[in-house]
Amino acid sequence: MTFRWILICTFTIISISGVSGSQNRLLDSAWTMLLGNEPLAAREIFRNMTVEKDPQISAQAYRGLGVVESFLGNNSLSGLCFIDAFRSDKDLLRFSARPDFYLSEGNFLNPEYKKRDEVLLKLASSNGLFNGWYQDALLQRYLNEGELKKAQKMLKKMGVITQWQFIGPFENVSNCGITKKYAPEIQRDYSKEYEGKNGNSVKWHKLQMLTPNGWIFIKNHGTEENAIYYFHCTINSPQTQEVFLSFGASGVFEVFLNGNTVLLDPVFRNTGIDTYLQKVKLYKGSNDLLVKIGHETVYAGSTNSRYSNFMLRFLDKSYNPLTNIEALSKVSSYKPDSTVFQNLAPSPVLDSICNVLKKSLKEDSTNFDALFSLVALFNIYERTNEAQLMVQQYLKKYPNSSILHSLLAESLVRAQKNTEYEVAMKKAFDLCKLNRSAWERQLRLEMAKGNPRSLNDFLSNSHEEFKKTPQAAIAHLTAAIQQKNGSEILNRMTELKTFYGDNPEVMSLLVNIYVSQGNLQKASNLLSDYISVHRKATDAFIQVAQLEIKQGNIKKGMEIFQNAIKYNPSEPLPYLQLSNLYYNQKKYSEALSWVEKCLRIIPTSSIVLNLKGNILASLNRKEDAVETFLQTVKYTSDDFTAWESIRELRKQKSFEKMTPLPDVDSLIEASAQWLKTVPEKAALISCIEDVYLYPSRSSASRVFFVMHLPNQNQIDIWKEYQIPFNPNYQQLNIERAVSRKRDGSEISADYQSNYVVFKSLEPGDCIILEYNLKDYYEGVMAGKVYGKQEFYQGLPSFNTRIRLVAPSDDTIPFKIIGDSIKIETTQDQDYRITTISSKPYASDNTESFCPAEHPSFSKAFYSNFNDWRQISDWYYELSRHKQNQTIELKSLADSLFENTTSDWEKALKIHEFITKNVNYSFVPFRQSGWVPQAAKDVLATRIGDCKDMASLGKCLMDIAGIKSWLVLVNTGIHYFTDHAFIGPNFDHCILQFETGDKTTYVDFTDRNTALGRLPSADQGAMALVIKPGNRDISVLPIDTPEDRLIRRDIVMQLDSSGTLRQTMKTLRRGIFSSQLRSVYRFQNENERKTDLHRVISNEHPDVTIDTMWFDNLESVVDSIGFNYSITARNAANVNGSTIIYSLKLPDILGSGYYPVEQNRKNPVDLSSSFIGIVKLESDVELSIPESWKLIDEPKDVAIKTDNMDYSLQFKLEKGKIRVSRRLTCNYNRVFANDEFAPEQNALMQVAKSDDVKLIFNRK
Repeated sequence: MTFRWILICTFTIISISGVSGSQNRLLDSAWTMLLGNEPLAAREIFRNMTVEKDPQISAQAYRGLGVVESFLGNNSLSGLCFIDAFRSDKDLLRFSARPDFYLSEGNFLNPEYKKRDEVLLKLASSNGLFNGWYQDALLQRYLNEGELKKAQKMLKKMGVITQWQFIGPFENVSNCGITKKYAPEIQRDYSKEYEGKNGNSVKWHKLQMLTPNGWIFIKNHGTEENAIYYFHCTINSPQTQEVFLSFGASGVFEVFLNGNTVLLDPVFRNTGIDTYLQKVKLYKGSNDLLVKIGHETVYAGSTNSRYSNFMLRFLDKSYNPLTNIEALSKVSSYKPDSTVFQNLAPSPVLDSICNVLKKSLKEDSTNFDALFSLVALFNIYERTNEAQLMVQQYLKKYPNSSILHSLLAESLVRAQKNTEYEVAMKKAFDLCKLNRSAWERQLRLEMAKGNPRSLNDFLSNSHEEFKKTPQAAIAHLTAAIQQKNGSEILNRMTELKTFYGDNPEVMSLLVNIYVSQGNLQKASNLLSDYISVHRKATDAFIQVAQLEIKQGNIKKGMEIFQNAIKYNPSEPLPYLQLSNLYYNQKKYSEALSWVEKCLRIIPTSSIVLNLKGNILASLNRKEDAVETFLQTVKYTSDDFTAWESIRELRKQKSFEKMTPLPDVDSLIEASAQWLKTVPEKAALISCIEDVYLYPSRSSASRVFFVMHLPNQNQIDIWKEYQIPFNPNYQQLNIERAVSRKRDGSEISADYQSNYVVFKSLEPGDCIILEYNLKDYYEGVMAGKVYGKQEFYQGLPSFNTRIRLVAPSDDTIPFKIIGDSIKIETTQDQDYRITTISSKPYASDNTESFCPAEHPSFSKAFYSNFNDWRQISDWYYELSRHKQNQTIELKSLADSLFENTTSDWEKALKIHEFITKNVNYSFVPFRQSGWVPQAAKDVLATRIGDCKDMASLGKCLMDIAGIKSWLVLVNTGIHYFTDHAFIGPNFDHCILQFETGDKTTYVDFTDRNTALGRLPSADQGAMALVIKPGNRDISVLPIDTPEDRLIRRDIVMQLDSSGTLRQTMKTLRRGIFSSQLRSVYRFQNENERKTDLHRVISNEHPDVTIDTMWFDNLESVVDSIGFNYSITARNAANVNGSTIIYSLKLPDILGSGYYPVEQNRKNPVDLSSSFIGIVKLESDVELSIPESWKLIDEPKDVAIKTDNMDYSLQFKLEKGKIRVSRRLTCNYNRVFANDEFAPEQNALMQVAKSDDVKLIFNRK
């Protein structure tokens, strides 16, 4: 959405000198009405005052009217008002705040603008500080009208530099590239090639700037997102002279002159011509000029990419274009410059206007003309922080002004603060239903609901000003389509075409509807009308050409493509389309001519290069074709199509033929006897993974498995299967997915994306799945291959193998762990195939407390990463810019840290805020779950996954001055690190920070664990601290038994009927406090009692909860008190004179807490057990009736091993029995079978000792 009225506010008059008192008050009243949400009344006043004879009064009225019309959405009329204001008072500074309405293509065609052409022509014909905008506006109008000669003449007059060599792409994911010095900054040599983004080769190319536009659009010459490009030329100057270097851009940028940085902005902004003006020195002779410009794909809340463009020229001291210099796309020696510039982003145009506006506001803070203009200027130049601060200051005094909320919304959306933008716009609409931009936002929301009745009601209740707008007509059509009302659809389409056909949004909608209806000619006619007056609209040219071709009008389609090239010769797509057409017609020479023209514009496009290779192959120029395909993979290493073409032309085997799969019938026959030895569960008859490494180090893989399902239980488990793959960076192709019946017949499975459903399965059937994956990793991940094959899979396996296929002069490093693994290497043409396999095994993982990973488990790792430093450096670059500090984050920090005196207190405040206010979601919000959201976005949406929450935490730690680092965690690997392959094999992210000499880890996803403690799933997990240069993998800290204390003081009283009254006071520490807090924290009192009753009734069926209370339940601290009193009837078994009471000691050792299997085969991991690491203390005081006598006094017990210490003591007093139980366990690692055997025996003794039965005799 655009906010034209905000832009127009820039042109409002600042002071009202020379105006009579009554006229002054009248103008003030109009502005007050607009601020008070009465725009129609304000419009009436301003309109009446435009006829004043005094040109100054008239101009002010026109400007006020322009603001109102823009607020009401009449943007074209608004622009005319500002032009008329300038015609009235000739005030160039006020008019030149930034006349964006002149750059609107819709206004190019407006006859009312043509009537006022003398303004634009006069301003564009002269030079000066403010004239660049008008020259660019006239240039764009000439281009839109197809007047290329006039455009070329204007471009020459403007002095825009058009002779460049360019190179790229280089990495800029997460905007990391703007601070890196890539090779072109260090060396200027057009003959050199360098390693660029994704490890691909990059070289210098001459820029083909065929369209006399002035703006260099990166997307026309390069194809990569998240990229840095460099543009270079030599400026020859006849003399040493001080000049202005003028620059405008969309993107992050750095401009170097003679090796010295003269302009720099690391924040992506959309700016116009002459936005930045730096006074520089051109030396006599050669001067070296280098532009570094970048962009990043927008992920959060958007699928759009922010592509870059720029325009550069030199101006003399009077702001006239230099005419005595020459730009050459060559490298020359130059005199280095070391001038230090204090301001690397000077904006004289902005400063000149802002100084006047600020002065006016300083003199009169209620000068709303100045306020709106200044905020609008900040927004236009994307100084969004300043805009927000200023508007928020005025909103404190005028909280119900719709126009102020819209001003704030504009600055928020430009800063990509989309959530706050939505809030501000809703407020603006609620305050004034005549706010056009806010109304359009609300209309979009109504349309998105899919409720035609609600949509029509909204339109009916809209103001008359908005009912006759293209947006309303589109909404009416949308409602008719949703209601499937044919006659209404036809009427609304006719309305749109008749009244709004020149509106691009309307045109696009109608074309799509015509195409969906099969009415291609109507769509073509509509597009033809559009391009007849919009010559710059290349996409529309392409669309109408394709429609003509679909109708069989190939010649006409080709003519339209050629017209697109005539008017937009720098756009590569029409060239490509023409070449494709000729190629399909087998006119290969013509096809080759057009594809080579296309490559002069966009020389590294893999699509264009592949087409050229195919054309050359069709011309039987096979060596040239191979060379072209090799050039393709040189620039785009993961272009698998090019590699397949190369192997085919060289008559080499495909990878699939090098690694044939076994015949399924033969597999089933060979495994028949083996299947009889396996238990009644699914069995892998075959599991084969093939990993392919190409010469360019791109990679692909193929997986094949056949699984036997012996019973219905296993069918229910395996009938649906989700293929593991990364949709952000991998392409999945399912080759075969079938259910194989016992008789050998096959039934095709259903699948969508990576979900496979096997049909008509019966016991004894098999499922067969074969799929391949192509990897399109970026950055450091590009060219890397990594993974593992587990031969210990928890399933019986007959034929398991992995084949690593690599060029003979390259390798896929691998590591084998375990035994019974066979390695075999063979050579096939130019590739080496390493096969790693295991013999059949029938054991299955049914034993309890088996570790998920263990060095003794047989497996093969493969990875071509050198060390962990590559991972830590990669993720550091990927994430560090996501912690950039904004005014909202700094304001939050100020409020959090108020009255804190230590770093630990600040860390506590950060932990408390994030765990209370940010909701955890396991769904990743950015690419592949790797890149965090920006901290500002997490703060705005109050939702994020683990890396988002950790990133917000790090940002706040940075503001607090506390050293901190993200930590990647693999929660599937505990205690060991030497058996993990080097790669991004992590599934969690937490934060490490330092306070004094103390290092602390914090997991923000657990809102119930105190700062300083880690959830049990994190403890002992493999971790990598994301610190530059860190090459050490580590294990996260593990609790001691003292950290996991449960202390209970229990008072019991049995009466003669066997009723028990019991009070228990419990102190829980560490993970036990967080577990209890997670259960009860968010429950009400009744829910808590119900939950407790459910637990206790397992021991005492007839129980009543008398009281229940907590200490520190709401505060996330390390200890929590849990207390309750109960009455349990029939707790003791009273049978005549004999009473039997089972002493229900808390935390007794049940069989589910440790493995009980004898002769185990697998190691033991008690990390998930209650007794894994624990310290239990219970003191019981049991009061009994005086008439009861204990028959057999229990004996004290003491049991101790290397990892466990247990004692149970009894003391008899008059009418009381005191019991003291202590158990300390420290099973903080994985134990081998023989090592755990004595521990198992001891635990079994503890379990037996815990079963205490007291037998009494009644006197």
